[in-house]
Amino acid sequence: NQGNEQKVYFYLKAKTTCDESGLWKGKSKIYNKHSLNGDVGAWLSYQNSTTVHVVIGISYVSIDNAKQNLEFEIGNKDFETILRENINNWESVLGRIKISDHNKEKGKEIFYTSLYHALLHPNVVSDVNGAYPLYESEGYGVNKKYPRYGLFSMWDSYRNVHALLSIFYPEQQQNMLYTLEDMTLEVGHTPRWELHGSEVNLMVGDPALSILSEGFVKGFKFKHPEKLFNVLYQNATDVNSIWRPGNSEYLEDGFIPEKTKDVWGSVSTTLEYCYHDWALSVFALRLGREKEASLLVNQSHCWQTLFDNQTKVLRPKNKHGKWISNFDPAAMNDSWLLSLLIENHGGPGFVEGNAYQYTYMVPHDIAGLINLFGSVEEFSKNLMDIFNNGYFSLWNEPDMIYPYLLGVDPERIADMQKILQHQRSTYFTVKPDGIPGNDDAGTMSSWNVFTTLGFYPVNPASEKYALGVPLFNNIQIMIPGTDSLFRITTNFNVESEQWEMVNYNNKVLDTLSISHDQIISGGHLNFIINR
Repeated sequence: NQGNEQKVYFYLKAKTTCDESGLWKGKSKIYNKHSLNGDVGAWLSYQNSTTVHVVIGISYVSIDNAKQNLEFEIGNKDFETILRENINNWESVLGRIKISDHNKEKGKEIFYTSLYHALLHPNVVSDVNGAYPLYESEGYGVNKKYPRYGLFSMWDSYRNVHALLSIFYPEQQQNMLYTLEDMTLEVGHTPRWELHGSEVNLMVGDPALSILSEGFVKGFKFKHPEKLFNVLYQNATDVNSIWRPGNSEYLEDGFIPEKTKDVWGSVSTTLEYCYHDWALSVFALRLGREKEASLLVNQSHCWQTLFDNQTKVLRPKNKHGKWISNFDPAAMNDSWLLSLLIENHGGPGFVEGNAYQYTYMVPHDIAGLINLFGSVEEFSKNLMDIFNNGYFSLWNEPDMIYPYLLGVDPERIADMQKILQHQRSTYFTVKPDGIPGNDDAGTMSSWNVFTTLGFYPVNPASEKYALGVPLFNNIQIMIPGTDSLFRITTNFNVESEQWEMVNYNNKVLDTLSISHDQIISGGHLNFIINR
């Protein structure tokens, strides 16, 4: 019911000759003819064939383009040739990361399945002739310089999918950034949840700011960076912006009050705007726009007005700036009526979560949160309570970073490792339900890829990755477009023991992080126990 239904055009060629064929219309009426209008389907009948070989081309633009895509991509190739080419292509793509532990076949199967899932979306929607469906407009455009991508589930994917692509598949990430830039400049605002040309408008925040800013920080290109920034900044600072529900309250009051019109989750939306504005401030600094950067940084700290010193969580306020009454930080439903339609849609003020699952979702301002708690010890104690009391939910994106945040307290580094080891061994398996919850266009799988490698983009629009604990003793990553090799090694039982120190190129790291440049430049990351 989002008004985002898409037409998919197809061209089907039966390479095995059929005995009969025709069309059907409605539920049962069958026609032995080959031209029919309306809501129709086609049927092919094979009486004696043991193998039926059919090839199908698709397009989001036209039937003619579907036929052209089929002829270009398949041509006269037989099934075995196509299968072999696909296996070789995926072997090359997945093989950029090599695992040398020969006695951990199950772990390798889970890891490469996660990596495969993480690479399914966004996907190319343009045809071989460059045609693609326009964003939020009728008709189509043509671009033969680079492919157009679609299915940007950005409330999910900004957290880790694009960080993964930035390291291991930069050529695809570059074209996705070009696509997002094109969409934004075409209509004057960023997409939020784009589906092959339409806007689904699901979830909250302004997540494209994070993805675009991350791209700038990590060395990717834009065709018109100044023009792009101006559009992003205008929408982020416009009190009348219809693309950011609640933006006037956010900018004028410093938070979005509960029950604000068109806002789902006043606290959650405030947090998303804060982080995305911080990300845009990084973009501004890279362009030398210091005035705009300063304003955005100030906006990004608005979340602090929602911290309750009594309950030590973020909680919603009403339009008068007072805490809402009868507040339960563990609540997962706003109303019993809505809960009948959507289970666990979120407690008052929150999107598909509760106060415990959102309070630490300020990756750009961890120092500010520590200050509100009073000390690092209180910060980590309250965070450990969330784990110990069963409020942590790995399959809920806002708290995916929680295990890594324990690393800010030197006394909790071993706890961080134990939690990561438990989460990946418990919730990622080789069974059919081997992913915890919805994969959300590769976001859950990307969490597992990074956690298996031993580092994670807690703050994706920064250059830093927080360190965790690897699953394998020897990992080799070939950095695309370079001769660089990034190695990750350990000298302990990665399933049950915890490292004591981490070296990078034989030097002890003094912070529990590694930079994007250190990874793509190659080197040796070594997790060690001193025996």
